[in-house]
Amino acid sequence: VWGHTKDFVVELVKVVAIVLLLRAYVIQASSVDGHSMDPTLYNGDLLLVERFTMSLINSPPWMHNAIPDFIMPKLESGDIVVLTSPENGMNELVKRVIAVGGQHIFFCEGKVYVDGVELEEKYLGEEIVERLGSAPGGGQRHYSSSDVEHSMPSDFICDSEEVERARDRGTLDKLGVQVPEGFVFV
Repeated sequence: VWGHTKDFVVELVKVVAIVLLLRAYVIQASSVDGHSMDPTLYNGDLLLVERFTMSLINSPPWMHNAIPDFIMPKLESGDIVVLTSPENGMNELVKRVIAVGGQHIFFCEGKVYVDGVELEEKYLGEEIVERLGSAPGGGQRHYSSSDVEHSMPSDFICDSEEVERARDRGTLDKLGVQVPEGFVFV
């Protein structure tokens, strides 16, 4: 009897170890909390998130040189990521990447600009754009000035005169804040 119990315990420990390793480095369960990802993901949606890609991206710099470029994953604008909430480390946030390291981002009159080009949110349906308030001319979400001013540092906000001066000088892509290398803006 002891032999069978011992074998069972050993196998159980192996299974638990494999599950913990998978959970830590390969896959995790997450849920969407809120409506910021509508219509792609909805409040209460459950996700299985692959973690290995982010493990490679967050690996030490020396390791980046050892991994060929065609294997090394790169985050791009529009990718969906799961991150730890800066307000509460116990919560996870499901968000979309807006800009990556090296890009400049700013808000002006309810519009988001990345490298001087107005952000096109193709993933938003017409219904969402209408509900959130579309920018003049349609097609993009319009952010209210009060929302942006209360939630963003002033470095991210440019007024229309500043934008026109930068456009005239050909430096529109340098306005706002540059996302540091190794970081993303969501």
